[in-house]
Amino acid sequence: MSVAPSDSPPAFRRFLAGGPEALRLSPRAAVLVAVVGLVLIVSGGLLSTYAVAAPKWQTLAAAIPAALLTAVLAARWLGSRFGAAAGMAQLTTLGVLQPGGCGPQPMLACAAFSAAAGAFSLANVPGRMPTVDGRRMGRAFYAAAVLTLFLAGPGAVAFLFAGCLAFSIISVDPRCVRFLANPLGIGLVVPLIVWQIVWPAAPAPGGDAVAAVRSLPEVLGGLAVAGMPWTVPCVWAAIAGLRQGHYATPVWRFFACWLVGPLVLVAAGTPCDSARLVLLLPPLAVTGAAGLLAAAAWIRRRAGRWIRAKSG
Repeated sequence: MSVAPSDSPPAFRRFLAGGPEALRLSPRAAVLVAVVGLVLIVSGGLLSTYAVAAPKWQTLAAAIPAALLTAVLAARWLGSRFGAAAGMAQLTTLGVLQPGGCGPQPMLACAAFSAAAGAFSLANVPGRMPTVDGRRMGRAFYAAAVLTLFLAGPGAVAFLFAGCLAFSIISVDPRCVRFLANPLGIGLVVPLIVWQIVWPAAPAPGGDAVAAVRSLPEVLGGLAVAGMPWTVPCVWAAIAGLRQGHYATPVWRFFACWLVGPLVLVAAGTPCDSARLVLLLPPLAVTGAAGLLAAAAWIRRRAGRWIRAKSG
């Protein structure tokens, strides 16, 4: 017997507590996210040919790996459909689609950042699927952290560790701290950070020459703009989840710390430019997908009631 639609949990609860189906990104969903990215690339190239303001196709191409990683992370806890929605939401944010964009390097840095955060989550964020071996994920985490360092600088690595440490503190789980306290990884990352601070690299094309120190309200406003058009469903899903008391679930903590940890550093005076805001798009995209799916479910229920009332 099929399950009635009313028996399915709301989308924001699936976001916070997980869904009942197989938690992996299906090949069909991955192809769907990639196809959306390719359509955007072709559209951007055609618009640029006709001298119309459009995002650079290189930026759009570099945004696809980050969107796929976001889709995979969302699908781990929430299911393939949810993962596809999160990946497509990230590809269609204003932070990616704005004319000119911030260049391909910040988008690749977002992919490396997402890979590092994903490695941390696979080893430390429990869910309906078991966690993965911490030693293997630890090596992947620090390899992605080094790549993030070369692509976005020490500030991006500070954002990464801020999110992971925030999750460790909130979860009160010493295994998270042991995961981060990898002697080989720390011995590799710390000298590279010191080297980049002493001999900073030249700014990437399309990036800011100097990372402007912005206030927290300015950064929040920039994130709200960069996350459009999914900012409103993102805020709605977060408020709905908090009202339902699901803020204590691991997946909520993980994505919330990914966003809040770096914002705490910004509030403390850590420099933040437009390129680093791109690193915070994945949690916005996942939350926006939660709000979008919840709105779609609400519209279906209302439409079904209206049709039944008219037919009756």
